[in-house]
Amino acid sequence: MTNIFKYISFLLLLAFVSLFAQDTVKDLADRSDQALQKRDFKTAVDLGLKSLSEAIRLYGDSSSQYMAQLSKVGRIYFTKGDLDNAEKYYNKEKILVSAIRGTSNPIYARVVNNLSVVYQTLGRNDKIEQMLLESIKIRQQFNDGKDTSYAKSLNNLGQYYYSIGRYPEAESYLVESIEIKKKALGENNPTYVTSLINLGLLYKAIGNKEKSLEYIKNAYLISSKDSLLFDDQTTAAAIFNLAIIYTELGMKAEAEPLMAKSSTIQSKMMKEMNPASFSTLYNLAQLQISNKNHDEAFIVLEKALPAIKQKLGIAHPLYSKCLKAMGIIKWIKEDYKSAYEYLNETVQLCIALEVCLKKWRILTKLKNFIKKHSIFIYFK
Repeated sequence: MTNIFKYISFLLLLAFVSLFAQDTVKDLADRSDQALQKRDFKTAVDLGLKSLSEAIRLYGDSSSQYMAQLSKVGRIYFTKGDLDNAEKYYNKEKILVSAIRGTSNPIYARVVNNLSVVYQTLGRNDKIEQMLLESIKIRQQFNDGKDTSYAKSLNNLGQYYYSIGRYPEAESYLVESIEIKKKALGENNPTYVTSLINLGLLYKAIGNKEKSLEYIKNAYLISSKDSLLFDDQTTAAAIFNLAIIYTELGMKAEAEPLMAKSSTIQSKMMKEMNPASFSTLYNLAQLQISNKNHDEAFIVLEKALPAIKQKLGIAHPLYSKCLKAMGIIKWIKEDYKSAYEYLNETVQLCIALEVCLKKWRILTKLKNFIKKHSIFIYFK
């Protein structure tokens, strides 16, 4: 009887220690998430790494708890803009999940999807398509018509195809992604609204401005209903892109109120200068260009360019886009020497990276035109 009592006591003690350990790791992870929401990146990283260490100490480096914390730390670094560390921790998780659970389960699909987003942000296109197709193939097996993880992978692949000009494929994946998100999340959701904007931008690139206006205006109307629900990035993207569409369609009365709203957002974005805000700042510059505010557009691009170079690298498409826009602004301002320098750097970069082939051919013609007509003044 005494032995049975000791055994039961031991089991209870073991359960208590295990529960306490779980609470310790969970508490650190929760506090890290709270810091991340407040954009206190230093605290978020410190607590995230502590939760990772505790998971190893208490459960070992092959445990599901350790895998979960690797994912959280990767997400913290990605949000912070430290893409090298984000890649490092996501890769650790990928290797561990693959070794323990195999490569045909939703967790592996999630890790692969996360890594593809890091590579897309870095502009490393050689790995993106294969990883996303792999993620989609796995998640498709578990899709019930409302699987937001599956929708996320579809969206990311659609965004990738959009970025390299494969528009029909991009449209197919983005439309399917939106339909799933609408069923699963409803319309009043930031993820759904972001997808509306992405599809609207695709239609704009194709040249269908009416359809682009329909989607982006819908995104703006939804996001403007509840400022607490939607973050600055989502709201700003809706405002800037809708203002650009209105301007291009000659609807200045509709564009002006949105221009006023953009000023406040611009100030905040310029202070933060993190990867999440770079695309928004580029869109803001495009909005300024559309409204012929070339000096203001150039200031935005000039301040964003060094940060993009430092945090994303020169191989990222956004870097060459900013260079091209700066060159075109200088050309409009008849500063042909500066225009040539910016456009020449853009062309050389595109050739070196073997990207944007159609675009750099057009830019080469533009660059040569500028050089030909201004060489006697500037290039002696």
